[in-house]
Amino acid sequence: MNYIEQLPIIVFLSLISGLYFALTTNIIVWVMLLGRIIYSIGYNKEPMKRVAGAIIGLIGGLALVFLSIISASAYLNNSYWKWLSNQDFIN
Repeated sequence: MNYIEQLPIIVFLSLISGLYFALTTNIIVWVMLLGRIIYSIGYNKEPMKRVAGAIIGLIGGLALVFLSIISASAYLNNSYWKWLSNQDFIN
């Protein structure tokens, strides 16, 4: 997949996962950038040599999806319990 097509997805996922996992998200994004550089260098030499960079990018993307799901569920769960504790159930 092209870099420009992936960029909005990566930015969105990194913003969501960065809510609770800032350092881990930062490391994953840098590893994905390194994978993209390896992909570009390999593609310039021979198109079949881009596989290593593509695998690194894919693993980083899956890690961001996983962290985003955990981060979003933790945020929503925390918000729900705060909202629920503020409700007055006694008339």
